[in-house]
Amino acid sequence: MGVQSHDGYVRPRGHVDIKYDTEEAAPLASISKVAHEGDNCAIATRRLEAGFQFSHRGRTYRLSHTILEGHRFVIDEIAEGQLLMSWSLPFGTALRPLAPGSYCCNALMLQALSGRRDVDFPLPAEANFVDPDTSASCPFVFDESTFVPGKEAASTPGGLETTFQGFARSGGRGVGTRNKVVLVGLTVASASFVRQLERCLEHDGAESVDGIVAVAHNEGEGEVQNNKDLLLRTLAGFLVHPNTGAALLVATGRERHVTVEELKDFMAREKYPTAHVPHEHLVLSGSWRADLVRAAEVVRSSLLPAAAEYRRSAQPVSALRIALQCGGSDAFSGLTGNPLVGEVSKLLIGEGGLALLAESPELVGAEPYVLSNCRSLETARKFLMMTERYKRYASRHGQDAAGNPSGGNLFRGLYNIVIKSLGASRKKPPDVMLDECIEYSERVADRSGYFFMDSPGNDLESIAGQVASGCNLIFFVTGNGAITNFPFVPTLKVVTTTGRFNILQKEMDVNAGLLTEGVGLPDLARRVYGQMLDVAAGAKSKGEMAGISQVSIWRNWFLGDAQQLSDLQAAFNFEQQDLQQPPLKVKQEALPSLPEEIAGFVRDIHHQGKPESLCEVDLILPTSLCSSEVARSAATRLSQEAEGNKGHFVALPHTEGCGGAGGAQFETIFQRVMLGHLLHPQVRRGFLLEHGCEKTHNDWFAACLASRGLALDRFGWASVQMDGGIEAVYARIRDFFKDPEPPQPSPAAPLRLALLAAAAPGAEALLLAELTRFVVLQGGTVLLPSTSPLLLNDAFIAATLFEELPGSLLQPTLAYAQIPSSPGLHVMEVPSTASSVEIVAGLAPAAHSFLVWMDDRGLRPAHPFVPTVHAAEDSASCAAEADVCVDLVDAQKALSAIFGVVQEALYGAKTKASSSGAVDFSVASRHLLSVRRPIGFLADPRRLNVAVSRAVAGLVIVGDLQHLARYSAEWKEFVAIGQEKDYLRGEPLWSEPTEMSVPVVPQEQARSRVWASVGSLGARRCKGSLWNEYEERGGPSYLDMQATTPVDPRVLDAMLPYYHGRFGNPHSRSHSYGWDAEEATEKARVQIANLINADPKEIFFTSGATESNNMAVKGVAEFYEGTGKKHIITTQTEHKCVLASCRRLEVDKGWSVTYLPVDKYGLVDLKELEDAIRDDTALVSVMHINNEIGTMQPVEEIGQICQKKKVLFHTDAAQSVGKVPVDVKKMNAALLSISAHKMYGPKGVGALYVREASRCDRWRRPGLEMHL
Repeated sequence: MGVQSHDGYVRPRGHVDIKYDTEEAAPLASISKVAHEGDNCAIATRRLEAGFQFSHRGRTYRLSHTILEGHRFVIDEIAEGQLLMSWSLPFGTALRPLAPGSYCCNALMLQALSGRRDVDFPLPAEANFVDPDTSASCPFVFDESTFVPGKEAASTPGGLETTFQGFARSGGRGVGTRNKVVLVGLTVASASFVRQLERCLEHDGAESVDGIVAVAHNEGEGEVQNNKDLLLRTLAGFLVHPNTGAALLVATGRERHVTVEELKDFMAREKYPTAHVPHEHLVLSGSWRADLVRAAEVVRSSLLPAAAEYRRSAQPVSALRIALQCGGSDAFSGLTGNPLVGEVSKLLIGEGGLALLAESPELVGAEPYVLSNCRSLETARKFLMMTERYKRYASRHGQDAAGNPSGGNLFRGLYNIVIKSLGASRKKPPDVMLDECIEYSERVADRSGYFFMDSPGNDLESIAGQVASGCNLIFFVTGNGAITNFPFVPTLKVVTTTGRFNILQKEMDVNAGLLTEGVGLPDLARRVYGQMLDVAAGAKSKGEMAGISQVSIWRNWFLGDAQQLSDLQAAFNFEQQDLQQPPLKVKQEALPSLPEEIAGFVRDIHHQGKPESLCEVDLILPTSLCSSEVARSAATRLSQEAEGNKGHFVALPHTEGCGGAGGAQFETIFQRVMLGHLLHPQVRRGFLLEHGCEKTHNDWFAACLASRGLALDRFGWASVQMDGGIEAVYARIRDFFKDPEPPQPSPAAPLRLALLAAAAPGAEALLLAELTRFVVLQGGTVLLPSTSPLLLNDAFIAATLFEELPGSLLQPTLAYAQIPSSPGLHVMEVPSTASSVEIVAGLAPAAHSFLVWMDDRGLRPAHPFVPTVHAAEDSASCAAEADVCVDLVDAQKALSAIFGVVQEALYGAKTKASSSGAVDFSVASRHLLSVRRPIGFLADPRRLNVAVSRAVAGLVIVGDLQHLARYSAEWKEFVAIGQEKDYLRGEPLWSEPTEMSVPVVPQEQARSRVWASVGSLGARRCKGSLWNEYEERGGPSYLDMQATTPVDPRVLDAMLPYYHGRFGNPHSRSHSYGWDAEEATEKARVQIANLINADPKEIFFTSGATESNNMAVKGVAEFYEGTGKKHIITTQTEHKCVLASCRRLEVDKGWSVTYLPVDKYGLVDLKELEDAIRDDTALVSVMHINNEIGTMQPVEEIGQICQKKKVLFHTDAAQSVGKVPVDVKKMNAALLSISAHKMYGPKGVGALYVREASRCDRWRRPGLEMHL
């Protein structure tokens, strides 16, 4: 039900009225605050009704409209075009003359307030001022000639405590304010596991250990991982944090981008003190239950005792590093809360401590204030570079800083980013100097002073970076009353007004509103300073008492550094509207004969008429990330309190809803996902829980529901901030669900089954094809994500789809989270950057159940209430974890068993995943869904009968296999000739060797392999992909992907901006064009280095592998000139450019070259190579994979020989990098050549890896963009 207020108005949000007495012609100071003397606008300290009179400078004025608490009104005459001022800085320009008493209002504020049901008075008809331009196209102009270095703040009076009881850590880790065992999930793939492990260990503990906590986040598993560097840095910072008494790092072992070894290498390279942290890492085996037992044993037997050895002792206050953060800000944040924590920071810095400010977009507009007191010009430049860089980052994603203020900000008086930033900047007192600027999660170690860290405006993501930097205590300033906390660092909540403090006393630690009631700033700061030391010494903060915390890392952004959102505007369904595509047409052939009971269930999941009903849930839906953990906690408590099966309570915690995430398409996605769950047929009753300051608050959802014609009183509503905190909203939730819902008749509902396949479908593809056709032909629905491996599996496609037009594109039929309007086989578009959990969240609104075909990865995290059935072949290693195991030989029996288990799960039977706690939820609303188009192609077998494709492990022959392999010496090509075999029944994949070993692949599997690497590029431009303009004219298919490859459309998208709008020279260091180009260049260098396990300093860009090979061979020769070393070893089958370089050295320089022969398989003899090395040998150059016959040389063994003989080793890896794992360290390679056009990159670009220890000035060349 809605909430009825004192005026009888029913509102869907919780509402608390704060009444004030008023009097006419009240002095201005009694009703408002003026931020700075000389401002022409004041901030109302209470709600002021229209017509209210106030006096100012001897004159009386009347308010034009009702003005909300925290909103601004004019106090001096303002002419058209004149600036509106707060804190002596402009926040807008008047659109017309404004008289004293006028309500200051811009378009954004009016739009936000007009959508709120608790605004019960007429608003001005139109805006009267326009915001400053804070977009990337309008950079802040900094006149460096006027810069004056800052000064240290005056020393504070004595009498402060100089020590606190903390945990001393060795290795430069600092001092802990807490001592916790931290369970870190490496990526989102292990997030649900560490959460469940935390629950299993909740009753474990030891003296001096403050708890065992999970760090579960949503990063690391996108198909594209643009935030990999900062993710590594953040995870590393968590592991060595001073509050980490011991750590367990959990990984699946199958991470896409961030592996345990990569993290270890990063920490070693960056000198993180891992040796000084008791830690273990656990790679999951695929058996969820066994892994939980194993992990718990590691914690209990090793990590918990190790953490328990630490004890608190007296530590200097200088060891404190405080994070300064704000969220749910209001107009009073800049008047009370932020100045208060700034003053505390000044006291701490005076004692040698450190304060760390963050949130780059929330200082846009406050640049003059920050730059007015910086230690050096370099610090000022770096600060400005970071804010401008963030503006460009936002601009690329279709946003600017103006979109930062949330719904709660706008409602409470921060109605543009400049006003918000002017207040946020007050966390730095004007007399405190900005000492240094650091990158997100960059370690501050033992430094001291006042620092700024680049970070997003999302406070949880920003806090994660501050914690990873080493902050051991958090000050969180909030106007609305934000209740979020971090798992292993205590948070002191500072609320800005006494009214809000009184409402949220159980959640707030400090009342900064006392500053407006006669308490002086120095006195209150000293009081809070003492409170800070108490919490640092172990006293629990209010947030720790509540037990609510969460982690969100600066998330993966959907555009690469070289991309602009405008580059993708023409992409398929860019605005994310519902698609109107019909389902895919399936074959009508005969089906396995299944019992009528099964067919009836598929036609109607209510068909059986069982005494028990379909399992339904009571759903608590958090409207944003900040209410998510409160919702999770409420669902857990209600489930524990419920008697027997009386109630099944579920929450859907997520990380969305705070605004600034993107354009209208992101809100469309979020609305579709959340309402799809709220209105799901398996949800009995729904309760919406808002935090109170988010963009997607209760009123936003109410408007969405009302637009669908739904009555609002069928749902429950509460607000953490407006209803008085966690316990208050829990009482409201419990009251709403206490009365049982009367049973409702269930309309017929054909089964809607979401199908998730193994990463590499095998023989089960045909069974899943039969299952799909059975469901569809019985009138049901099967849902596949657009990234499903089944859509690239020819066996599945051939057995399922009616090939009406071979060669045509497979397009998605549903947008992400769209519910189909008609039954059939549907493909739902999902983001290329989405994790498996986010894919499940998108499919769930349209599905009654999930069927997951397992592989050796084990259980996949299940949906919180849509049953997730895991199936496997009965002989599979993962069978013990499956809900149903089947024999693929008997399709009828297998399908009957699968449908039987799905039916039982829908009627309440526990699945292996749900009973084990393998459950997770995350929304993919911050990803761009249109970067992967189309899915694939319907194949025309005639086009692949006689085709050749070179592959990295050897030449792959693609054909009808009715001939034998033969070698054409004249053309140096293989033609597919072999013997037909039934490979779907397990016959060997490779042919027997003939004169040379030629792997022969059956046409069906080869076609899948080709489509997996080429057809799935999803080009919205068909030209340049496998199906190109030549084929469109009826020409041949191009399959020689070892000679060259088409440019991946995503690569082209990344390149195009640097050919027109962002065409700067990377060496131009004095303007943003050069900065952009340099940033992109260095990013590319890091990506190449990561690909081959090198250091970025070891990567030199060239025009291609030919130039790289020339530089390598001739550079070594020049390096050794005059030393007596004049011998090179290579092979007779090297690339022409290597052979030509060697011959040039023979002819021009008198070098001796040994050209080793190869055997019939193209392999070099290792003993012959070792015997050929002489005292004067300078270099061995052997190609990794041959460009003509596909032979892969044993380069690791060759590298070992060269290392033993102290000879440099070079390998031409143009054919291998990007296709097979390449690790220069394992190879012991001194030099390695790379070419872009061999791996879907542009022609004319390559790289040379030069091991640092091997480098010298003689590898310099004119125009080389990289310094050595």
